[in-house]
Amino acid sequence: MIFTQEKRRSNGRALGVFVIVVGGILLFLWYIGIFGGNVHAVVPGKFYRSAELTGSNLNEVLDQDHIATEINLRGGDASKAWYRSEIDCCKAHGTRHFDITLSARKLPPPDKLARLLSVLDTTPYPVLVHCQAGADRTGLVSTLYENVYQHVPIDRAEEDQLTWRHGHFSFGATHAMNDFFTLYRSTSNGMNLRDWILKRYPAVYKTAA
Repeated sequence: MIFTQEKRRSNGRALGVFVIVVGGILLFLWYIGIFGGNVHAVVPGKFYRSAELTGSNLNEVLDQDHIATEINLRGGDASKAWYRSEIDCCKAHGTRHFDITLSARKLPPPDKLARLLSVLDTTPYPVLVHCQAGADRTGLVSTLYENVYQHVPIDRAEEDQLTWRHGHFSFGATHAMNDFFTLYRSTSNGMNLRDWILKRYPAVYKTAA
């Protein structure tokens, strides 16, 4: 009987710890906005970031923030329901749509970044950029945008956009997003980020990727 009671108390403590841990994780995900699509304004009225949104969630953001261009960093796949929904929503709102495929676990290819810069140079704003969770690839592009287009110092831009506050962590497989900016700092020799991407990064990428 004593053994049974002790076992019950032990199980109860284990359950309590489990509930606290799960509750903490859910609270953290709520705090960073994952449950709401991880939607944030990088520059209000001009540049927004989010996770993958579909249906009414995407319609609401396109309407509310008057999004003129959406940039999808996951790549296009018409066999996927989320992608078809995204295309349909953009068409319904007259929103331009671009697919620029990046990986959260690899350095961004130079040709993809060159195309991204070209799109950001010429497309109408406001812009919404997204990947799957709105944390890693989206954080990289938002950091790039803040530095290149808003002239925010690179350290501050990275701290603002490539952060746990949006669900990104610099350790683990997605450290490649931070590695990109580390490479820039170590090889730019004072060159601005745009010029480095277009002129020097292709050679750096070949040796680092």
